[in-house]
Amino acid sequence: MKHLLLIAATLGLVSLLSLDTYAVNYTAMPDSDSKAESDDSSAKEKSEEKSEDTASMTFEEKLAEFNGGRSFLTDSRDLFAGKVFDNEGKSIGEIRDIVIGEGGDVMGIIAVLGRLSLGEAYLNAQDMDLEGNEKGYAIKYSKDDVRKVFLDIPKKAPESPEGKILSAKALYKKDVITRQGDGFGRILDLLFSEDHLRVEAAVIEVDFGPVRKRPIAVPIEALNFSQKRTKPIFTIDSKMAAKVMDFAMAQK
Repeated sequence: MKHLLLIAATLGLVSLLSLDTYAVNYTAMPDSDSKAESDDSSAKEKSEEKSEDTASMTFEEKLAEFNGGRSFLTDSRDLFAGKVFDNEGKSIGEIRDIVIGEGGDVMGIIAVLGRLSLGEAYLNAQDMDLEGNEKGYAIKYSKDDVRKVFLDIPKKAPESPEGKILSAKALYKKDVITRQGDGFGRILDLLFSEDHLRVEAAVIEVDFGPVRKRPIAVPIEALNFSQKRTKPIFTIDSKMAAKVMDFAMAQK
């Protein structure tokens, strides 16, 4: 709590002077500022509309949407190759991991701030006003602000003994089981929303019953996270598992 208060106190004035929109990855020509702002606003509105559309979908509708091209979703592997930018659009580091909660919301990212000659840091999504862009994530502070408070920024994500907070990388190739303890498949990848602030689906290689080793993008709400002896366990809801099976069988 102390480090959060210190960040807020130190950066409060700066945040008032920061740009209202997140940094974009180009230098606008002198006469193109209005167009740039309009394009950025339009892209953000489209992202919010898609998010709202997804939220109102049924589980079956999400299955069809996420497995039908999913052009508006981002593979986690693409994000892991991304960078972190300050409020001026300047790269300050590289993404090492993404920390998510059970419901799929991004809680923060682990980044190495090598461009600032600094080490690893956990950038909390709320504290840093984290926003996604085409190259990774942007924060609302300048590189100088980050340098000033670096020692007060946590180096690791908060721990959760119940396994409710997980690193995205920890999910790769992990087994998914049914509530009866039967193997259902394994996680191959995660699909993030267009703004990169939520995991919408896990790509599961379903290997259950008549369905053998078929990758299916399963909406994240179907999975329950828990932990046993420091090992993460992923359980799929029985009713949703049946719907996934029906969907997979219909695709044959």
